[in-house]
Parts: sequence; C-alpha cells; structure tokens
Amino acid sequence: MSLSSGAPLADPFPPELREQIEELLDAFERDRQAGGKAPITTFLESVPSPWRAAVFGVLLRAECEYLADIGRVPDISAYFDRYPEFHAILREEFRCAEAARDPCLLSARPCRDEIDQPRPSSTESAAAANLAVGAGALRGTRLRRDTSAEPTLCGGAGESPRIAIVGGGWAGLAAAVAAVEQGLRVELFEARSRCGGRAGLTISLASGLEVDFCRHLSLGCCTNWLDLIARTGCTELLSPPEGTYRFVSPAGQVCRFRAGRLPPPLHLWPALFSRTDLSFSTRWSIGSALMRLARSPGRSEQSFAAWLAEHGQTPQAIAGFWTPVVISALGDDIEHVSQAAARQVFVDGLLASAEAGRMVFARRTMSEVIQTVVRWLETKNVPIHHGTVVQSAQPDETGVVLRTGSGDKRFDYAVSAVPWWQVEKLVCFPSPSAEREKARAILRRAAELPVGTVAAVHLTYRRHWARAAHAVLIDRVGQWFFAEAADPAAPGVSAAFAPPAQSVEYSVPSSCIVAGRGEESSRKRVGCYQVVISGLHRLGDLSDAELTAKVRSELAAIWPEAAEAGFLDARVARHQRAVFVMAPGVDRDRPKAAAINDRLLLAGDWTDSGWPATMEGAVRSGRLAVEAILGHLGRTASLLSPELPRGLLFRLLLG
Repeated sequence: MSLSSGAPLADPFPPELREQIEELLDAFERDRQAGGKAPITTFLESVPSPWRAAVFGVLLRAECEYLADIGRVPDISAYFDRYPEFHAILREEFRCAEAARDPCLLSARPCRDEIDQPRPSSTESAAAANLAVGAGALRGTRLRRDTSAEPTLCGGAGESPRIAIVGGGWAGLAAAVAAVEQGLRVELFEARSRCGGRAGLTISLASGLEVDFCRHLSLGCCTNWLDLIARTGCTELLSPPEGTYRFVSPAGQVCRFRAGRLPPPLHLWPALFSRTDLSFSTRWSIGSALMRLARSPGRSEQSFAAWLAEHGQTPQAIAGFWTPVVISALGDDIEHVSQAAARQVFVDGLLASAEAGRMVFARRTMSEVIQTVVRWLETKNVPIHHGTVVQSAQPDETGVVLRTGSGDKRFDYAVSAVPWWQVEKLVCFPSPSAEREKARAILRRAAELPVGTVAAVHLTYRRHWARAAHAVLIDRVGQWFFAEAADPAAPGVSAAFAPPAQSVEYSVPSSCIVAGRGEESSRKRVGCYQVVISGLHRLGDLSDAELTAKVRSELAAIWPEAAEAGFLDARVARHQRAVFVMAPGVDRDRPKAAAINDRLLLAGDWTDSGWPATMEGAVRSGRLAVEAILGHLGRTASLLSPELPRGLLFRLLLG
C-alpha cells in the first residue's frame, strides 16, 4: 500500500507487521526518552517500502505525545521542512489536531469505532486519514488507557480516584490488588524490568536452573499474604502446608520438631521434648521460657538477649533453639533484636495456634508467584509501567504529581512502596513548610534503619545426596539448608532479573536436571542445594571462596555423602540490605501509612505494619495504605485479614 494507491485501508497494518511495528515503536520511545533527536525517517529503514508512510504516522504520533508529556508543543513548520515526502500525513495529522484544539495531538486519537467509518473520497486525503487512524489505533492500545467507560464503585463512570503505586514488590502489589478490589483506578510503576522487589529476585546456576536468590517461607500465621495469594489465583503455585522442622545438631543428629495434637499452647511440648540433642533440663527451661514469653508484654526497648538472660536461658538453650529461629526470622542475633519482635515470632508463629507454624513455600520460585499476581492485575486493566523510574512524588492538597523520564503525571493519591533507603529521595515538598520538615525528619530516620545482610551459597554436585529437603542448622555458618526442587527443562521456570533478595526458607526434595549434549536420555542428574546465611555481617569480611569453603566443610561434616558427591560449582549471592533489623527502639522510627501526607501514603515491610520485615509485613502495609486512602475519601473499610483464632486453653493459660 502507498499514498498513491487510492484505496482506503480497512486495516492499516497487517498482522504479520504489527510485531515489527511494536518493536520499532519501543526503540523510538527509548530514543526520545533518552534525549535522542534522530529524524523519524532513520527508524524506517527496515520497514518495507509500501508501509513506510503508515509507520511514519505511528512514530509521528508517538513523538507528539511524548512532547505533550514534557510540556512542549511541536514545531509544525519544522516537520513540513524536514519530511517533504510525508506532507500528506502531516497535513492530516495536524489538521485533526487543530480541529480538536490540541496542538500536541493528544485529543486527535480516534477511538476504535472510528476505524470502521467510511473514508473521504479524495485519494490523498483518504489514504492519509487511514494512516493517521491506523497510527492512533496502535498508539491507543499502548500508551493511554481510556478509563471513561470503566465501571467503578465510587460514583459514576470515570469518577473513581486515580491511584499511583510506586514500587512493585509485595507491598506495592498488595496495595494495587486492594485498591482495584475497592473500585479505584490504579497504575503501578516499577523501576526494574519485572516486579517483585527483594522477594522476587532469582539467580541462574551453572546447571541452568533458575532459583530464588534466597528461599522464602510463609507460615500459617501470615494470613494477609496467604489471602492475597488466594485472591490472585496463586494457591496452586505453593506447596501444601508442612509442619515438620528438622534441627541438625553440631554433631549431625537430626531431630524432628513437629507440633502435636494437644491444644495450643501444649501442642509444642511433644515437639520440644523430641529434641534429644538438648538435655532434659534445657528442654524444660526452653518450654517454661516460652510460656513466660507469651505472658509477658512486648518490650520494644529491650533486647531479646537481655530478656533471655533474665529468664535463665543457658548458652546451650540459646544456641540450640532461640538463636537459629531469631536470626532466620529477624535477620540478626538475639543481642540486636527487640524482645517485642522476638516475642511475636515465637508467640504468633509457634505458640498461638497449631496452624501458625506450618510452612508454605513456592513450588518453584517466588518470582513465578509474583508474576502471576502481576498477570492478575493486568486482567483488571491495571497499567504496569516496567522499567520506569519515578524521580519524585510531590503531594499537594488535591493530589500527587509523579515525575518520570517522560514527564509529569497527576494522580489523586499515590502509595510509595519503595525500600526505606530510597523513600527520602522520592518524596518531594518543593516549598518550605512545617509539613516538609516533618516529612524530612520521618524519612531521614527511616533511611537510617539498621540493616541485616543475607547471603545464600548455592552448591551444585554431580549427584543428588541430601537426606532431607530442608534443615535448620545449629551453631553453623548458615541457618537453613535446602535441596532445590525445580527442573530447568520444565515450562514456567522464571527467568532471573537481578541479584539480591530478602529472607530465607524451604524447598521440596528433588534433584535438578541439566540439559547436556545429545538426546534426553543423555541428560545428567545433578544435586543443587542452598545454604542461607542471615546476619552475614556477624561473620566479618569473608570472600566468596572462604564462605563456600566453610559451608562445604560443614555440610560434609554433617552428611559425609556430600564430600563424595562430586562438587561441581558454587555461587554466592549477597544482599547488603536484605532486611531491616528489628533492633530495640526501632519501632519509634517506623512510620504509619499516612505519617507524612494524606495524599501520599507509605508502604513497605519497614513501615509500621504491626509485623517485622517479612512478606506478611509488606502485604499488611500495602493494605493499610489503601485503608488510609479510603478513610480520606470518607469510606470506612478494614482490609486486613483476621489473625488465626487463639484456642480457649491458650487464652485461659496465657491470656
């Protein structure tokens, strides 16, 4: 097709060209957003000659929309001087813009119904109009979402408030899902190429297997995270709940820790007394201290080490029970976490309910679970802007202006769900005011929250040797051992998109399969394992080689089969700010959702969610931010899921 063909277009772009045009448009947008000024015609070299005029129309509209986003008006005469071969397209495009009184062409975009309307009879104007319509149709499916006809729960069509979510980790995703379910219009901005935050990061092993940077565990007490999983159709991606923990003593003795059938809190006593690696008096002392901990109020200013010392816990009890659980859950040792945070781990996570401590984990990777949540949002017509860095969020009395590389965009509300060390740079109050000083003080304290370093040592052996799927390692460099369970040949294994991540936890027993040369029958089965080290800063400045050597030596001491399995490769993944540490007094520096402004809300596991730095805490924070928005709109709603019920005996014995 060409401008001189005289035939109006029923469909400006055939299906076989649409993918090429989409890729070309992506390249053009990247060029313009990076400040490029290359002529539009330089992007047409690979386009078949009959379709260059049509694609020119697409790129012309893209450029004009970009100029509108940054507040500039196109120089029409310059376009006519620069592109004489496309005067017909230019005349039609700018004529439409003038008729719409929109010099940036933003109002000239046709709706889908207009594409099927009869074309003008003039040969040139008909061809030009068709090409402009084709350009608008393609751009309309990519850049702008027409929300005027969307059903809402907050009034008439198009009247629902517009919410921006900045950050696509668990906090941002939870906020987006909650806002959508409340009938709000949502857009999500994620700086990386994929959502997930610290919890969604994966690495690629030498075997070809994609695994979580660090295994992530959810417990039965994490009711909000599990509810979000159910709402977004992710339940099948998780393992069935499991309640058996395997503690491995320094001597290599494996003791199973599993809740019994007695009502809480007595359900833990059989599990505790099955720990034959501990003396009887130590087990009794731990059990008694657990009961006293449940009766005690939370003391956020006291270290857990001080509380344990007050209640007579011996070094054996601390090393064999308290320390492995605290470091794994809170990212640091007992000297550096508060009694209140540790109490929540043991009481809510173990004592209060028989279901509370049951482990649930991703069958493959947490990234796969997260991308399923993302797809759920996409089915609800939520625009997700991957690879878009929000440079600032500026609140005022009527909304929030987000600034990105492509210009400014106004929303009624925004939720900042970025990590604590980034939020101070994001929030912008341009004019001096008491509100600005208050916000700066709050965010400066948040930026100084203590951090916990997490590392994972990923080991590959010639053959699978593990006796257990997972184990808690006592008095070792690492706290958790996992046998990886995914098959790199299976469909749906998530691709890696950047190292670092969050916390720790579990996997299903299995070996992985590595594709070798030749047919399927020639594939070699290897063993892939992960040792998670929380609180890495406690060990000093160890190199990757030193850390690997220590972990391999300890595994071989526990399981001699490891020394004979044929070591192949190791990868050490570290995250210097994997979690913030629930240190004594840190609760004072955790802001609530609406701490700085009613229009710009805060979310993230570091905010005052009522939980420590966990996926549950992140999800709670996202829901609390949406609750705050609804409250500002005059709507009362409780979006948090109820906690697990506490049994009668627990309430009678422990209050």
